[in-house]
Amino acid sequence: VKTLAERTANRKSFEIEECYTKLQYVLTQNDKLLAVEQILTLVDSLKEFFRTDSQDRKQITRVARLIQDGQFLLEDHTRFFVRKGELMKRTHRIGKTTKLFFFLFSDILIYAKRDSASVNKFTLHEVLSLRLMTVVDWYPNLIRNEKNFTIHHPRKSFTVHCNTVKERKEWVAAIRLGINESCRLANLMEKLSKNTSEKPKEKSEENCSRNLSGKRGVPS
Repeated sequence: VKTLAERTANRKSFEIEECYTKLQYVLTQNDKLLAVEQILTLVDSLKEFFRTDSQDRKQITRVARLIQDGQFLLEDHTRFFVRKGELMKRTHRIGKTTKLFFFLFSDILIYAKRDSASVNKFTLHEVLSLRLMTVVDWYPNLIRNEKNFTIHHPRKSFTVHCNTVKERKEWVAAIRLGINESCRLANLMEKLSKNTSEKPKEKSEENCSRNLSGKRGVPS
């Protein structure tokens, strides 16, 4: 089973772009054998990329079927499933503790309650974006509990109790990796959006200036 880091790495386009850059280079060297070898390497990379993507799609589809009205999970084609588990959730406002099932995806964390009519069906309680989340697993000695970690989100803040220290470490590591990757992608998209919106504006201003300076016979 691939880790979250490995799956994330497989989805990074720069790996494929690196192969393409190498291919462009060997083509300029007139080395046909080297070019063929590079093409085969690129094809293998693409096969692995699409194979992994297909596996992730099948897995998230199976998970979505477990959750009532979970089809929304399939709307984002870049989303993939990471892990799930039954944990104890304690609210900060009233201190209520509830056993819930947590599902972690590449960009969101959701928790749900097991359906009383079916052990393999869950009723959705909350969907939290990882991009807006922080996770804390360190506490002062007076309240230290090595099996706990705390989720802070603009919509919800609560403490999660795991069954073992190992389980807590795995959940925290996976959530933090998802947070970092979600923030990285969000920043990248923001930069791309900014560049896209600024370039046409600059071009438009240039055209405007050129048109005004090129006009003749316009009264002042």
